[in-house]
Amino acid sequence: MELLSFFNVIINTSLPKTLLKEVPIWEIIKQSNSGIGWVINLLLLLLFGYSVFIFVERILTIRAAKKEANKLSKEVKKLLLNNEIEKALALCKSSDTPMAKMLEELVRNTTEVKAD
Repeated sequence: MELLSFFNVIINTSLPKTLLKEVPIWEIIKQSNSGIGWVINLLLLLLFGYSVFIFVERILTIRAAKKEANKLSKEVKKLLLNNEIEKALALCKSSDTPMAKMLEELVRNTTEVKAD
């Protein structure tokens, strides 16, 4: 019961105004550009631009690799369905991607199992 009355007192009382005031972000940036602050801000801006560049480049690289992997897996599947195992292995060896290496090992392992 005491805890409930404590919360009622806190909720129903008005808090005093503090000495803090709201400052727009642009005002903070202007004030930080005095002295050596502009060098730090410029460095932060350059690093931000570089990180955005790396992020976009990685996204584009991953998308391209995904398209190539899908194309390769479809071609290998078609060759395996036609029972052209050597051509499928040669196709996997000609492509220098992680997906090609995995498919090559998969084809090798399945043909070794069938041979046994």
